[in-house]
Amino acid sequence: MHHSTYARNRLAMVAGLATLEVMENDKLVENADAMGKRLMEGLNKLKDRYSLLKEVRGMGLMIGFELGCPDSLRSKMEWKLIHAASAGLFPQLIVIPLHRDHGIITMASGHNDVIKLLPTMVITEKEVDHFLNAMEAILRNSQEVGSENWKTIYQIAKRTIKGGD
Repeated sequence: MHHSTYARNRLAMVAGLATLEVMENDKLVENADAMGKRLMEGLNKLKDRYSLLKEVRGMGLMIGFELGCPDSLRSKMEWKLIHAASAGLFPQLIVIPLHRDHGIITMASGHNDVIKLLPTMVITEKEVDHFLNAMEAILRNSQEVGSENWKTIYQIAKRTIKGGD
């Protein structure tokens, strides 16, 4: 028998009810709220220490943080080059080392300097702290244009400008 996406389906209804029961019993909404606050507080503390982190916004576990133009003259020049190559390239300064060095998957939010976080509702304090420690290490490393993170992004920008060579 063929069913439509929006038609009755007993199996889907049972699965939906089971999901709601787990969410309620395991207090996943409360956990999302608490871990979201922990992430936001941690990111805001990092924002106070690192100029690359311009703004932090979100609700619950739906969080975005925007990167800003670095402070030093050389960094500003590199930032402009990277933006000239591709509008959405600069966040890779953070995204690539998060994945490569810390096993954390994030992504840029589009053709801007925003990185979005959408962790699972079962995220733990330990995992939040791991993310915040990783972010601090990356931000510290990314303060200097000559760092490995900048070199990676600069190489991508150069290839983009040259046409993919």
